[in-house]
Amino acid sequence: MQRTLRPFFLQKLHDEFKYRKSLNRYFSLRQYATFLDLNSGTLSAILAGKRSLPTHKIDSIVKKLNLKGEERKEFLLSLNQPPDDDVLEISLENHSSLYSNKEYLAVLSLFRNKKYSASKKTIANKTGIPLDNLNPIIDRLISEQLLCINEGDVHSVGKNIHFARNNTYVRHPAKHHSHIMISLDERKINLLKRKLQRFWSDVEKLHHSENQGHLYQITLSIAPMSLDKT
Repeated sequence: MQRTLRPFFLQKLHDEFKYRKSLNRYFSLRQYATFLDLNSGTLSAILAGKRSLPTHKIDSIVKKLNLKGEERKEFLLSLNQPPDDDVLEISLENHSSLYSNKEYLAVLSLFRNKKYSASKKTIANKTGIPLDNLNPIIDRLISEQLLCINEGDVHSVGKNIHFARNNTYVRHPAKHHSHIMISLDERKINLLKRKLQRFWSDVEKLHHSENQGHLYQITLSIAPMSLDKT
């Protein structure tokens, strides 16, 4: 029977484990999971080819495996992650002014694939932003070198736009803000809603029954950045 070739990322994970095992025959899967900052059950499923790497762990694992150059690029591509030189990352740290207006992010979310292009009218229909309001937004994103105009249509600047998965800042020791943008299909959005329901149940258990301490407002929201209008 012909042996199925492992994806490059999976082969690298196996090779690293074998190497560490060769240095210390007592080196365990649990220790390997700790090194990679993964749950041992998760790592076991990954090595068995039953699941891929958690997306929010990819960057740290690349660093832990000391992958560089072509090897790093091949590792990312085998995970269907574009290499850094093909990505324009939008983050709160580097684009804080854009986060004050979600309409900027709604427009940028359409250009996650560098091959995508659209007329301003199409962008207005997909985001729900009136065309008169859209023009200055497009102009601003062009001035920031995040988008460009070619033959009347709006394009990316030749890179896949990627939103940093977790943008966090603290303006005050008692205040915390986190933001994440991810792609979800209908099944996953329903799964997310169920997870949030369980989260709220856990949060409610933290409430001090004697009303001691400070009163905090905790807000979570799920909002589509763009919708196809029919």
